[in-house]
Amino acid sequence: MTKKTVSVIVTGLNVENTIDECIQSLLQIDYPKNAYEIIYVDGGSTDKTLKIVSTYPIRIVQEHGESPASGRNAGIKKATGEIIAFTDADSIVDGNWLNKLLECYETSDIAGVGGVILPYPEKKYFPRAVGFLLPTGFGSAGARNPVVYAKKRFVEHNPTNNASIRKSVLNEVGYFNEELKVAEDLELDLRITKGNYKLVYTPDAKVWHHQRTGLGSFIRQMYNYGLWRAWAGKKYRDLLKPKHLLPSLFIIIIISGAILSAVVSKSSSVLILLSLTLFTYFCFGLITGYTVSLKSKEASHVLVIPLLGFIEHVSYGLGILRGLIK
Repeated sequence: MTKKTVSVIVTGLNVENTIDECIQSLLQIDYPKNAYEIIYVDGGSTDKTLKIVSTYPIRIVQEHGESPASGRNAGIKKATGEIIAFTDADSIVDGNWLNKLLECYETSDIAGVGGVILPYPEKKYFPRAVGFLLPTGFGSAGARNPVVYAKKRFVEHNPTNNASIRKSVLNEVGYFNEELKVAEDLELDLRITKGNYKLVYTPDAKVWHHQRTGLGSFIRQMYNYGLWRAWAGKKYRDLLKPKHLLPSLFIIIIISGAILSAVVSKSSSVLILLSLTLFTYFCFGLITGYTVSLKSKEASHVLVIPLLGFIEHVSYGLGILRGLIK
């Protein structure tokens, strides 16, 4: 049986620490070598990224755009495959990745297939803790990116860290929206599903993803996620749902409750509401931390996971508020 041709697109900017491992995993995929190509799109790296990539038998495209969307679009325009597959420069794909993605294109109305994104088994404590936090309900509230579904299913979205799309569908509905610096894959998938196409998730197509290595970069990442989610939601209302506003609502409740309890006399009811909110929140966090510690066998996660989750929610919530206001 003839295999579908595939173009794998990776975008990156100053990714010298991870791109080598990423490209090696892509070259070792169990798929006919004449049926897939690897396209690396560089966004203007000033480190050793291009020097590293140039040692491999892959196609290199330089696109100094302002967003990953512009890089992916540049790669799509150069792609020759029937299927366009995406992963990130800080990720490693399973050897059977393409086979598992492509076996799910069972009918012509299936426009795209994505897989599971697993945390890379980090040696450093901080990214390892983030990798344990994000797949939990406390860490992501069921967001598609870190969630692991046990069985194949239809979904509304496949993150571009582990996704594939028919090029014919991209030519029909349009490429990534280059106005969006984050959530561009969400907006594209929205157009795809509104075009009466289906998106499939399979747990058998695996990718391992590196987490942020420091607190500062983690805070910036979560803030930007919130900022651009809000900005995208103002333009495309289906991209902003009530659950995305919960961290911002939490911040507003805490701040307004503290102010009211300080300036309003006989504010015991406000204090009770504030106390109950905080108690419920931190109980949820501590239960998550305890569950994670059992899984990770690291006792410190009992307290670290709730604290890290709190930092994540505040960063994301502030980003949402900023995006809604400006």
